[in-house]
Amino acid sequence: PYEEGMTGTFRKYFPYAVIPQAGMLLYAIYLRIAQYGLTPNRYIVVLFGLLLLGLSLYYIFSQSKKLIFIPLSFAVTAFLFSIGPWSVKFFPLVYNHYIPHTGIME
Repeated sequence: PYEEGMTGTFRKYFPYAVIPQAGMLLYAIYLRIAQYGLTPNRYIVVLFGLLLLGLSLYYIFSQSKKLIFIPLSFAVTAFLFSIGPWSVKFFPLVYNHYIPHTGIME
């Protein structure tokens, strides 16, 4: 299913190389959130970090490996997280409602 040469090598091994990088990204953003709290920008980093990890796992375990899945998943994710109660627009309202004040700003 892979092409010959450089392109085939890249398509075969790149998803494996992304896994540790995505893991480090998610661990680093976890540390930042644990220290300073969740902000809309950190929420977006977590969202797309999980998407990157999911895409890598898809290309490792999938038999079909269709490239249309990449832009489609980004489009669906961007659409879903731009509407509804989980959206970035309503994030400050929801986050401030559920998280008690810690007294950091005093």
